[in-house]
Amino acid sequence: NGIYQITGAQPTPAATVSDLVAIAIGSGLINSAWAADEEDFERLIDQSMSASGPTLIGVRIDDKPGVGTTRRDPVQIRERFMLGLGVRQPL
Repeated sequence: NGIYQITGAQPTPAATVSDLVAIAIGSGLINSAWAADEEDFERLIDQSMSASGPTLIGVRIDDKPGVGTTRRDPVQIRERFMLGLGVRQPL
């Protein structure tokens, strides 16, 4: 996917320069492909179920907020993480 949505929409390496399917194929996962749309995704799922060996299906999604997710911001994520580690007191 092209962005880290919940931490501020920073671009990921996959947004411009990294082709994850090409990396998978180069790593020996010959059953790897990008899904062009939902129909193609379903076709690739069916293929993967009968393939010998592992399969990677690359899927690009939009940058819209997920349905039913909670609001998160980078500061809140950091504070909860630090609190969980026990290195910070609640604000």
